Amino acid sequence: MMDLKDMIDDSRRRNDTASGGTTAGELAAFVHGELRNGGDEILIGGFASLKDARSGDLSFFSAERHREQFANT
Repeated sequence: MMDLKDMIDDSRRRNDTASGGTTAGELAAFVHGELRNGGDEILIGGFASLKDARSGDLSFFSAERHREQFANT
């Protein structure tokens, strides 16, 4: 079974130039989720910590102590 990291890595290996990678819509479908305010075509290029995240990277925080890093990302 493919996990989320495998899904994005597979997209990179395919070098999918038509879409440029995995979209937020594909990611939402993969986790049986939904995007509430559009954004289906936003490209996800990889995963990164809040400190290292750049445009196109997926990151998250769950501890209040990371709120400032989140705000600065």
